[in-house]
Amino acid sequence: MYDDSPCRRECQAVGHELAEHLARAGRPVLRASLDDFKRPWRDRHLYDRESGEGYYRNAYDYDAAIALLLEPAGPDGSGKVALCSIDPLTQVDHSSVLATAAPGARPIPWGGPT
Repeated sequence: MYDDSPCRRECQAVGHELAEHLARAGRPVLRASLDDFKRPWRDRHLYDRESGEGYYRNAYDYDAAIALLLEPAGPDGSGKVALCSIDPLTQVDHSSVLATAAPGARPIPWGGPT
């Protein structure tokens, strides 16, 4: 499912503008899409992914986004972040592919339920 709704485009635009503003101010930025932190399709039978509410509450793996992106990029984190857990199209696990965040970098995740 591809969402090209006005709300989705505005959410992406805000993320892009915020990242550009921070970069112009000399702050390092990490861009990540919540679409790259979804639960694997092989587990879809374990939860409701058909209804709107079920998809909203279950499709995104927020625990993975926190553990792989937000915590490592935080003030007490290692600075080694994964910008993707499981590719939503290929279902390939990329959680071990780490990027090193520059000191002071801030992750700006975008996407996901709005």
